Amino acid sequence: MQAITVTASGPLFDGQAPGIVADYLDAAKWAVARQGEVDIGMELRRVIRQPTPYYWTQITTERQRDDIVVHDQGVVYGPWLEGVGSRNFPVTRFKGYSHWRRVRQALDRRAGDIAGQVLPYYLDRLRGM
Repeated sequence: MQAITVTASGPLFDGQAPGIVADYLDAAKWAVARQGEVDIGMELRRVIRQPTPYYWTQITTERQRDDIVVHDQGVVYGPWLEGVGSRNFPVTRFKGYSHWRRVRQALDRRAGDIAGQVLPYYLDRLRGM
């Protein structure tokens, strides 16, 4: 009987694959978050009637624990602009722009496509290229 020898090599077999997958997931989150930051800036420019750039210059993307978050750095009137502040209905007639909600919903629909755009690089890494 003749012996057969099989040699497996490359990232899938040498323990690198989990790290590559983790790198991809991180890059995909960053890509989606950065698109969210761009989208929220565009939405603010579209909906705000008397624009002053201060609020949208405070929109930033940063890592918070194991996640990546787009936020307005806690600008005190941010909830009022969104329409979820305590002063929106009982005090003023302003119902808010709902810009965060609309952008989040649109981004949720596009997140898979955005993550797919960064995938080829990580597939090449998994292939050892």
